[in-house]
Amino acid sequence: MKSTNIFFVLLFVAASAFAQTIDEFNKEILQSRVKQLDEFFFLFNNSSNNKQSADLIQLFERDFFICNDSLCNSFVENIVNDSLGKSISFYDSGWYAQVNCKLNFNKKTFEGSITLKPSTENGATRWVIVGVNSEILHFLSASTDSSRILNPYSHETNFINLRNALQDTANLRQYLADNFKVSNLTLFLYLVMKGEIQFVNVQRVTFCFTQIGDWIFEVSFVNRLSHNSGWLITGLRKKNYSQKQEYLNNKLNLE
Repeated sequence: MKSTNIFFVLLFVAASAFAQTIDEFNKEILQSRVKQLDEFFFLFNNSSNNKQSADLIQLFERDFFICNDSLCNSFVENIVNDSLGKSISFYDSGWYAQVNCKLNFNKKTFEGSITLKPSTENGATRWVIVGVNSEILHFLSASTDSSRILNPYSHETNFINLRNALQDTANLRQYLADNFKVSNLTLFLYLVMKGEIQFVNVQRVTFCFTQIGDWIFEVSFVNRLSHNSGWLITGLRKKNYSQKQEYLNNKLNLE
């Protein structure tokens, strides 16, 4: 009986010691995690100003860095070797938040993407919506019937054929200019105001930085039990000015 009691005492001590070790390990991870975006800004700028390549590398998601080591090392060298230093600020004009979300429309749930940027006016800063994209908004399909047109003599009949054109909903695109583009943001806001689109929830947030030289890098939250966790660089591209404009238009859906 006495030996049994000793066994349980030892087991309790061992379990307590193990739990304490786990708690200390979790605490250490929590301390090393980049918990807030402001902290990412600070660490990035500190690495740049102090020319610390190793510290900047720590801000990359590990697996992404390993798979793209040449590109990532080129970026790090460019940042830390700049004589003036390259830093990022909340008040920069070249960075955005892309919010991937769920939207309800016609009793169905759809994926959506809303792009925001910080805007400062009269000394006050706020986030503003500057772009949106969703399958919901892609309703105007191209027509395959090239005969569906408003003929060049329509003006002679006071455009009476407009009635037929506007009732031909399957071929509406055929009656528009070739360079016509739907304003996704205007349509989205209209459907929200009509109550036809309801915002459900946020799925993921990615911050996109385009203000540093020929680089675009993306930062997202990596949630895992690791020192390499929190807000980390998970995407990197080297782009010239025109390629950046394509990124802003096609990836972030800016208008």
